[in-house]
Amino acid sequence: QLWSDEYTLGYLENALQYHGQLNFRGLIDAYAGYVIALALKGDIDAAWATWKLMASKQKDIKRNLFHAEVISTEIRLRCLLNDVKYCLDWATKSLYSEFTIHDPFVVMEVPYITLIRVFVYFGDHSQIQIGLSLIDNLLDKLATLNNRYHHLDVLLLKAAAYWRMGNHHDAKEFLNQALDIYNAQGIIRPFLEIGTIQPRLFDLINIEDLPIKLKILVTRIVQETPSALVGEKQKIQELLSRREFEVVRLVEKGLRNKEVAEKLNLSVLTVKSHLQNIYRKLEVGNRAAMLHKMKDEL
Repeated sequence: QLWSDEYTLGYLENALQYHGQLNFRGLIDAYAGYVIALALKGDIDAAWATWKLMASKQKDIKRNLFHAEVISTEIRLRCLLNDVKYCLDWATKSLYSEFTIHDPFVVMEVPYITLIRVFVYFGDHSQIQIGLSLIDNLLDKLATLNNRYHHLDVLLLKAAAYWRMGNHHDAKEFLNQALDIYNAQGIIRPFLEIGTIQPRLFDLINIEDLPIKLKILVTRIVQETPSALVGEKQKIQELLSRREFEVVRLVEKGLRNKEVAEKLNLSVLTVKSHLQNIYRKLEVGNRAAMLHKMKDEL
């Protein structure tokens, strides 16, 4: 939670060496934390490789006891990569899954909170409202257990939900509460995770009015995008998948959709689908705007 790149990664990596000595719940949480830490550091390939290892380890546990947590970690990773459709499809199908009482005991990976994240990050107005309702239910559960580990995540998700609905007053109130916790405890992981997906949330704050400790945190988040965690020049490369980046490069060379499809051994329909995803991720409306933005960024 306090987040120091090398310390956090080293600590979690060491925890994975105790397979068989840790209880299975702790092992799954260690994997989940390591996946998210790698992703926030910008090492997406390593994050995926670790998640696949996590999934294989989970299969060794009787009754697939932590299957939901493995999928939850995958969805959080896909959120960081802005895979909107995949995440929303999962959330919609998972909405009426049972929320068992043991879930709040989980430290690093709670599928119920991941469900909230998806609706708040990517949902329409009605889905954001569902997210807020789920937060209220979660808070009731956590209150009975005196569990405040996820309190900062909850505050930031509430801030993001109200911000997306245009209620900037309440959004700013919850954001300031979250910043107060950071100022007192130094917890940073929830800020990095939500800031990677919705950095504009922090536009609500006048950075110059903040104490130096908070100013450093918010400046870091505002200046970083999902891929800038590994350097500004890699922004587009990390935002797009490898296949999408291949499509862009071929389009830059003047190839038409059919020619791109032939080069990559894809159908024309698949190429068109990749282009639509690229337009959405780059926040552009057409081919020309995409090429212009690529030129500016790279």
